[in-house]
Amino acid sequence: MPRTSASAGGLGLRTWLAVVLSWACAFLFAVQRRGCTNFCLVELSEALALGGWQPSAAATGRGPGERLSSLPAPAPPALASDATEVPLPPTVAYATTSEATTATSTLTTSTVVTSVTNTEPSTGYPGVYRKAFVINRKVDVNRLHHFADTAAAAGVQFEVFEAIDKREMILEKLLLDGEIGPLAKQRLEEQWADQSGIFACTISHNRLWRKLAAHTPEDDVFLVFEDDSRMSPNFHKRLAAVMKSVPNDWDLLYLNHNKLVGHPLPNNIWFKPDITYAGGGKNALLNAYVVRPSGLKRMLRIQHPIDFLWSNDDNLRRHFMDFQAYFLIDNLVPQIGLSVRKNLHLKNMPDHQL
Repeated sequence: MPRTSASAGGLGLRTWLAVVLSWACAFLFAVQRRGCTNFCLVELSEALALGGWQPSAAATGRGPGERLSSLPAPAPPALASDATEVPLPPTVAYATTSEATTATSTLTTSTVVTSVTNTEPSTGYPGVYRKAFVINRKVDVNRLHHFADTAAAAGVQFEVFEAIDKREMILEKLLLDGEIGPLAKQRLEEQWADQSGIFACTISHNRLWRKLAAHTPEDDVFLVFEDDSRMSPNFHKRLAAVMKSVPNDWDLLYLNHNKLVGHPLPNNIWFKPDITYAGGGKNALLNAYVVRPSGLKRMLRIQHPIDFLWSNDDNLRRHFMDFQAYFLIDNLVPQIGLSVRKNLHLKNMPDHQL
């Protein structure tokens, strides 16, 4: 009797195991038919096969005798090297005034001026600057591409800050928004309609400055370029070296210049311009510079709103007594070609020379 009971119990266990496995296969087959992949079914079948059990053809979708290993293997996940994003040229994004968007192919824009927050990732050179911007009109695609090439060679990542196009300036709106004053509006309407590019340039710089001036902490450093600037491959190394000797009170650091009037500092690396107005062709060239929020707040007091009748460069050198500007004696970032300002015929405008 004991032997008969043991045999019956063993047979019953195998029978129940077969029933449970059949139910499991039927369940997985039903799931498969509702759109799931056969990955789980194959894995279960392989495991059962190792134990000597073979699922039915109806459950696996294979013919009798077909090996489990003959099923196509699932495709491996794409490796990071398969990504379509190319690391060079560096990340180019129409840095929008409301949000810093990082995309290499889609350029987005906005006209809302807000701050750069310290929660945004730093893309600058560690210990030297937090972030770099290039000011560029959307229509100037070729200029941006040339700048991107030189920036890539120098290892500079940047964001594009969209410049206002002079053909799209609405003077009444600029006045209402507090970007220009009544005198500038009047002169542009009556005499200088064809010179609006000068004012568009200043507005573009001012908009970026207002964005950066709202940034905290105030001692964070930013690089700003115009899109006709060029850099050498060792740009970061040279900039890091000269920043070690800059005076602590600096507000604006020029990385390019024309004729300088003033005196070099003892280190013969930086130059302090005279606070008296030097005139046209001197103490200027704002195509590449370094700023920080604390200094921008002082500069915006004499730059915003625009109610002066000369260029951005000229207004700054008229106010060197109101903020601390220094020129790097070495022209670290030359300007290639003629800028829009230099191409303008300005015979009717006072003190316009660079």
